[in-house]
Amino acid sequence: MLPIVGALVIVSVSTAKTIVSDELTALLPKTVAELITLQLAVEEYQKDNSFVEFLDTYCSDTDFVIGYPDEVGGGFSFKDEASSAAELLVGELLGDDGNVVYRDDQAVTVAEIKEAILQSQQ
Repeated sequence: MLPIVGALVIVSVSTAKTIVSDELTALLPKTVAELITLQLAVEEYQKDNSFVEFLDTYCSDTDFVIGYPDEVGGGFSFKDEASSAAELLVGELLGDDGNVVYRDDQAVTVAEIKEAILQSQQ
């Protein structure tokens, strides 16, 4: 099982490596229809279908999630709805020099992830 600590959980996010700006731009979400977190969640479910069980066990459908591509360490950050009301969840990874190498401020809800997984099965 994955550990849950406080309102924010980072699941298997390793040290970020520096990415050139063109590669970083390719990783960032472009439109609401192309949210990277939804794509990553569907891919995670396809690799390990216990991902939905994890979400059901440890998260509320209204919790917010940000996914990180493998190129920047992989994994997901979770923030519960109550703490998200005060401050939005932003996924941001810094390189060794302190500069941002990955940023995603388009968090999705657990319910949106479950819907994306259902749609991927049709």
